[in-house]
Amino acid sequence: MAIKLRTATGTLVEESTAVVETGKLVGFWRRWTALLVDELILVLIVVGLAQAFFHDYVFLDFSDPNAAKYLLSAVGFGVIYTFGFLLLNQGQTVGMQLAGIQLKRENGKPLEFTTILVRYLGGMLSALALRLGYLWCAWDSKKQTWHDKMAGTIVVEKRQVGVGWIVALFISAMLLASGYNV
Repeated sequence: MAIKLRTATGTLVEESTAVVETGKLVGFWRRWTALLVDELILVLIVVGLAQAFFHDYVFLDFSDPNAAKYLLSAVGFGVIYTFGFLLLNQGQTVGMQLAGIQLKRENGKPLEFTTILVRYLGGMLSALALRLGYLWCAWDSKKQTWHDKMAGTIVVEKRQVGVGWIVALFISAMLLASGYNV
């Protein structure tokens, strides 16, 4: 499908909006597993840094005067981690690499800062709505989350990964996130 646009000089041009045909679209479980792994990595980084710099583990106790520092550092590292990996690592965070998936733009153009910014802010909206925006890819025809739709991105399979690997990765991330010693 193409959209016809008129430039400032009046020339009629076509811009392709076809979905990139570089891989199979990826659904809920692989995406959710990648997200869990990435969130676990971020938690470990923030806990480690909080221990090193603030000598404390408290994060969400808002009666603590340091709570704002913890929250800002967590958000800051989340932004750096997400933007850094997606821009510098061909659309893959560590979790996405382990799950064998990759973020791409629908129109086939390279990922840009503004695309990732829209997706990141959209991800916050998806999360605020009880993560319904994340679950959306389970029944969407293009397997897109709300933030994918906002940013014009899709998640594709970069390499095949066995179901057993995804299940093991998912369970390990869940157990580590819950505090169980693996």
